[in-house]
Amino acid sequence: MKLLYTMLKESYPARGELFLVLGVNFVFRKIWENLVSVFIDAKSRSATHLLKDKADLRDFIEEEELVDWLGGKLPYTFVPPTEEEEGGMMKEAENK
Repeated sequence: MKLLYTMLKESYPARGELFLVLGVNFVFRKIWENLVSVFIDAKSRSATHLLKDKADLRDFIEEEELVDWLGGKLPYTFVPPTEEEEGGMMKEAENK
């Protein structure tokens, strides 16, 4: 988890103020509370919210700004990258 936080902060530095983890069951919550969270700094720990289901997202994201497949009203259709775009992304990742 610490590596995940580091990667997210480096990739999205301005967006590290809120982490929403969706689909968290009782077992994962207890593991998080008793094992994982003790290794994460207080700021990251307070920014992390474990959500049971899609309905909990509405506590953090307005329904109009939430994509429809997560229970919101914003239509979204995934458009996969072309082979050319995908190849460029792979080269960027290899150069880092």
